[in-house]
Amino acid sequence: MLFRSPRYVTDPSETGPQIGSTFVIPLDQPTASGGTWGDLQGAQAGTTLVIVDFFATWCPPCQQETPVLRDLDRTYRARGLKIVGISVNEAGSDVAAYGARYSLDFPLLLDANGALFRAAHAGGLPTQLLLDGSGRVLAVLARPLVPADGPTLVEPLLRAP
Repeated sequence: MLFRSPRYVTDPSETGPQIGSTFVIPLDQPTASGGTWGDLQGAQAGTTLVIVDFFATWCPPCQQETPVLRDLDRTYRARGLKIVGISVNEAGSDVAAYGARYSLDFPLLLDANGALFRAAHAGGLPTQLLLDGSGRVLAVLARPLVPADGPTLVEPLLRAP
């Protein structure tokens, strides 16, 4: 059972997908900008690491993490990092405004009914899935990313074969 508190959505029985499994975002998943995930697939070339960030605009830990994600995107995009934000149970206009407020250049997808959140077996917000370029789950983080995660988490995974 999922429930909403002022801070996050949580289901302590969910711990994310199994490491080594594949997580796929449906091509028809809508974006906050009005397109679909499939419209963005040409931008996947050269991706070696994907961070899928489940978040909500009203979530304080998510808000604290957003500048970190923006900085990771700007620092590591040229080296193969792709960040994908997935807003859970929110309206597209709210998510688009959030992206503009934080000057986000990475795609923001809409999970209006929470289906992707449930498919990822995520237990709370924010939750990150770290995937290789083919969508294989490398790690699941049930916490906000912090600046130190750049050199200690992202860089080693970008170098991994």
